[in-house]
Amino acid sequence: MPFEKLSDRELKRQAEDILATKLCKCIHSVEKKTGTQNAIALCTASVFGKKGLKFFDMSCKGKARLLPRKGSAHHVLAKTRKITILKNKIKG
Repeated sequence: MPFEKLSDRELKRQAEDILATKLCKCIHSVEKKTGTQNAIALCTASVFGKKGLKFFDMSCKGKARLLPRKGSAHHVLAKTRKITILKNKIKG
C-alpha cells in the first residue's frame, strides 16, 4: 500500500498496527525462552524504546493492537524524546 496516498490518521493507524504486530510476534518468540514478563520487557524496549516511543497497553489476543488509556480514544502512541541531531546539523 503506498503511504503517499494515506491521510495522516490512516498513516498513524497503519503504523500502530505494524508496531503492535511486531511487538506480539516478538513476545511470542521470546516467551518460549525467557518467560512472559521478561519477554514483554525485552520486546517493549526493543520495539518502542529504541524508537523513542511509549504506549499505554496492548493486546495480542486475536488481532494485535495497541490500546489507549481509558477516557482517551486517540492517543495510543507518545513520543518520549526530541530529535536533537537534526537541530545540531542545522546549526553547525
